[in-house]
Amino acid sequence: MSQTVEITIAAAGTDTGPFDLYSNADSYTTAFETGIAKSALLAGYTSSVVPDAATIVRVKSNSVGCTNYVDMTITNPTPPPSITFTVSNAVQFPYPITAGNGSASGTINNNSGSTIYVYSNFNSGGQSSGTIQGDTGFVAGGVALDIPGGPITGFGQNFYSTNYETLPSDNTTVGWSLSKQDGFSSGATLKLVYSTTVGGTKIPLSP
Repeated sequence: MSQTVEITIAAAGTDTGPFDLYSNADSYTTAFETGIAKSALLAGYTSSVVPDAATIVRVKSNSVGCTNYVDMTITNPTPPPSITFTVSNAVQFPYPITAGNGSASGTINNNSGSTIYVYSNFNSGGQSSGTIQGDTGFVAGGVALDIPGGPITGFGQNFYSTNYETLPSDNTTVGWSLSKQDGFSSGATLKLVYSTTVGGTKIPLSP
């Protein structure tokens, strides 16, 4: 495992660099990155391979004229890019929702580096006919993510809400909720999905 850390040096002599990066995770034995340019470190260099157990990073010059180093304590490691999705009380309120009538809720945190667009998604599963009624969802208290009525014409058919909720990559945790009131079981499910472009390829959200 590794953590993402921004490493910045305030100043460096003319005879220093390039630099190698070590950590106290292995008592500064093996560099986890090598050959980092001085200019990159002065501007603020982001390393995504800092050992997970590290609390101190050693920045060491490996030039012929200078092998000095500086130790820097990790204060606030940058969370790795991710979308974190949680389900509240999943034992009592399972997700995706498969019951004919059911509900679920939880949180989403988008720190993926890209804006995402969240939709609700109904899959007919083993249901091959009928009209979808009462299936909806909300994300961040926004617009209703209502599932269109259909009709269902085949097994495993997907329906997506016309509305969507936009979540910027700002590392903010927001709530979500889903309500399935269509009366269909037979493997029919209601869940949330996202895309990185409006109307783009849908990716299921799951814990």
